[in-house]
Amino acid sequence: MSKTFYDQEIAAIRSIPDDAIQKVKGIPVLVYIQEAENLYSWCQDDKEILTARGLKWSHVDNIPVRAGALREAESRWLAAGNTHENSEKIWLKEAPVALVLRDELLCAMKFAYRKDSYFRGKLAHFKTGGTYPRMIQNLNDLAVIAGENTEPLTEINYDLSNLELAASTSAKMAALLANVIKERKHCNSISKIRDQAFTHLKESVDEVRSYGRYVFKKDESKYKMYTCEYSRQIRKKQSAKKKAEAVPETVK
Repeated sequence: MSKTFYDQEIAAIRSIPDDAIQKVKGIPVLVYIQEAENLYSWCQDDKEILTARGLKWSHVDNIPVRAGALREAESRWLAAGNTHENSEKIWLKEAPVALVLRDELLCAMKFAYRKDSYFRGKLAHFKTGGTYPRMIQNLNDLAVIAGENTEPLTEINYDLSNLELAASTSAKMAALLANVIKERKHCNSISKIRDQAFTHLKESVDEVRSYGRYVFKKDESKYKMYTCEYSRQIRKKQSAKKKAEAVPETVK
């Protein structure tokens, strides 16, 4: 059902402009969704009085659909985040190893070809450090250059199998980095949709709550129904903590 609501609302969700998007702050999304669904249920008995004061009931009717859409958006965001996190872990593990391979190969080649002006010229623009795309390209370039004349490397007892390793590592790291960048962009896109879906639901929730707080401002039990339970509990805990901290040590 959540996917159905998501598909139904996705056009409206995507249409929310960047400057109107509200980030999820101070409350877990799943808690917010549940509170929205609670609000939908609680306010049914108050329909007559709320609409009499001007509330458009469509805001109430929209809540289950928008809540379902946000639930689906949240699930997709979590799934995308987990996939991206796994790719990032692999990259963070493999990249330093590839960087060391490039730097050690470059160092060996500069020493081995130090008396050869032709190869010194080819190696002149290579440097350690730099960006990851440069490192990836360097690995393959160095393997190709070294392949032109391996004898100087053999003379210093350099392991020539590292040339093939450098070329294969370049290809592997290029594919991995491309995947990380792709997933990062996808994750950012999914994150934006999640925030837009939250904004979409919040629009209706805020409207219903504002009318409820106004209409029932003199009815404490009813008034609470139109406020955020999670925020109330947080404030209650913070207040209790401050009171406990304010008690003199001798009293404690």
